[in-house]
Amino acid sequence: APVHGYAVWQRTEEGVSLRLFRRAEEAQRHSPAAVRQLAEEALGKDIAWLRKELRALDQPAPKSTGLASLAMLDLSAKAAPTSPAELSAQACEHILAHALRLEPLLPLKVARFREMCERARREFPTLAHRVRDLLKQCEDLKKKILAFPRPYTGLKDDLARLMPPDMLTRTPHAQLQHLPRYLKAILLRAERASNHPAKDADKAALIRDFDGWERECGEANREAFRWLFEEYRVSVFAQELGTAQPASVKRLEALLGAESLEYRQCSA
Repeated sequence: APVHGYAVWQRTEEGVSLRLFRRAEEAQRHSPAAVRQLAEEALGKDIAWLRKELRALDQPAPKSTGLASLAMLDLSAKAAPTSPAELSAQACEHILAHALRLEPLLPLKVARFREMCERARREFPTLAHRVRDLLKQCEDLKKKILAFPRPYTGLKDDLARLMPPDMLTRTPHAQLQHLPRYLKAILLRAERASNHPAKDADKAALIRDFDGWERECGEANREAFRWLFEEYRVSVFAQELGTAQPASVKRLEALLGAESLEYRQCSA
């Protein structure tokens, strides 16, 4: 039967209302925020527990670990360190953004919504533990990297790119698990660059080929390119760590699109 419209929830100033859209694209754009709001209302007590669980990490101690000590690290001279309270709030938002979403969004049915809420309720403790553990791994690696006596040019920029003050806001949960591997690649590069600077310069030239990719990459492919580029960096500087997906110049250029490739060929 032909589809004449898509009934979805829409967030308004008064709350959440049901609305009919003609096109699926419009429904996909308007409904996720409403789904999130309704889920937060349904899981109020569970979310309060999650916030309390993460706030317990706010107070730094001399040998603290997790969110508090990570927030105290000066990640880059370009940005002020994130406070422990800000980072724990980011961690909570990161978990909610991951858990309180319907994929695929349509068909939007009450049974699917309830199933999502129940799944989120069960997963909150696991997600909180996982985020803390991954941040602890990142903290330990970052300390080792910053303590390296002979950093390569651009090392702090690499750290700032992977772990900016709003790291948990900018990094989807599916990608968070890969951050420790990306940081290990930075550490391996630093160690090798100090012993073989000429080889590192040759490899760095491969990365510089994609300088300014943000200007060339379309919005639809921006996130895919961003994370594929990180995998490509691993393949160039620390191949033994492996990649989560095949990474190559050809695949990166495919994401940039034909117009960008033509421009690069003309500029070569």
